[in-house]
Order: sequence, then C-alpha cells, then structure tokens
Amino acid sequence: MKNIKNFEDLNEEVLKNQFRPFGEVQTLQKFKMLSKALGVRSDWHEPDEQGVSAEITGDHLDNAGAGPEFTVVLKKNGKEMGKINLATLLAMAAGTWAD
Repeated sequence: MKNIKNFEDLNEEVLKNQFRPFGEVQTLQKFKMLSKALGVRSDWHEPDEQGVSAEITGDHLDNAGAGPEFTVVLKKNGKEMGKINLATLLAMAAGTWAD
C-alpha cells in the first residue's frame, strides 16, 4: 500500500483498493483520513446511513498500553476499517492529544 500522507493520496488509494483497512489509528490526521474513507459527515451525524458501524472491545479506559483497553473498532459495511483507543479518541475530541 502506498504511504498515505494527505487526502489526495487517500482518495487515490481508496479508489484503487476499495477501502483497505487503516489499522491502529494514533494521530488526528490519520483519524481524519479514516473518517473521509468511511464517507461520514464532518459532524459524524448518522454514520449508519453510510454503512458505518462501531464495536467496542477491551475492559478499561486508559491509553497507557497496558492490558485490553477500550478500543473503538470502526467498520464499513461490516469490514473493519480502523481502530482507535477510546481514551486517545477522547483526548483528540478535547483538543489535548499531541500527535
């Protein structure tokens, strides 16, 4: 897979490979690219209308890398597209996550 650095690279890769998975998302830029690939609205309103679903795994809220932490697994039409640690996602939403 091509090294994706921006939205133009992402669009090219998506068209060529039909939504290849992003794996573990650990930066805000990569989360934004995943969001674009999922086809969700900028406010994430009704993502199910674009075939997007989520599954939560893990057993505790933390992002220190110890044990099975809560992780949000994002899927498009049932296919896993990416996953992000819930505490990391909350820090991103709060604007306190440092890429």
